[in-house]
Amino acid sequence: MRAFPFLMLCIVLILPSPASAQGECDLGCQIERFFRVIFEGILQGSEPEGPESDPPADPVPRARECVSEADVCFQREGVFHHAVPGNPEEKILLPVPPGTYHRIRVSFDAMNGGPLEERGTRYIEQLIFWLAVRGDRQRYGFVRLRRTGPNYQLNVSHGVGTPFEKKIVHKTRLYFPFGTVYHWDYLYDAANRTLLLTVTDPSGKRVARVKGVPNVSRIVRPRGHDFHLNFGYGARPNENEYRSFGWKFSDLVVEVFQ
Repeated sequence: MRAFPFLMLCIVLILPSPASAQGECDLGCQIERFFRVIFEGILQGSEPEGPESDPPADPVPRARECVSEADVCFQREGVFHHAVPGNPEEKILLPVPPGTYHRIRVSFDAMNGGPLEERGTRYIEQLIFWLAVRGDRQRYGFVRLRRTGPNYQLNVSHGVGTPFEKKIVHKTRLYFPFGTVYHWDYLYDAANRTLLLTVTDPSGKRVARVKGVPNVSRIVRPRGHDFHLNFGYGARPNENEYRSFGWKFSDLVVEVFQ
């Protein structure tokens, strides 16, 4: 029986295919079709049926969905900001009602749009995001990159009720290749006095981690003051602040907990 499929294959290969030459199917053509059907059926029946292959994994770490415990959830699916001339920054007013909260989490993807042009300034800085209330008096997160890249200095600063020069600053190195998408997850947990920024590459491997301690035990959104979340510097930055042209930000998730 094992030789039968081989015999069928030999017959199929030997028989001519007059249909292609004459434009119609004569007896030889019909015999060929007959044996081809039999041969294909035998081959299909002789092969064990394996498990279905899993779909390819998404190469880019996706932003998390809002958890049910969040008191406030804000989402922007897909690309929510592409920094280009005329639109260098994205200003978001978070829909956080006035009140007292204890934890906020910001998660998104960012694509490195390319190197920044050297202008001969003392240092080069670009903004990833700024999270604050009442201007900069309640700074819950200020994440920046210094240098032109792809080897950056990653700066994370914060501080509530402190002047600009006395904000708490944490620094680490970050290698961020041009054209690559990294996933950014930022946690400001005032109740547990924990600040944590985790950056992962497309494979999910951690490429940077910054830890800190908030200087307050609660997050306050006073009545009459908005909760700001900005991405990228605006149209009139100072001499050291660069607009991140070419960069893309996507799949934003913001969770706020009381």
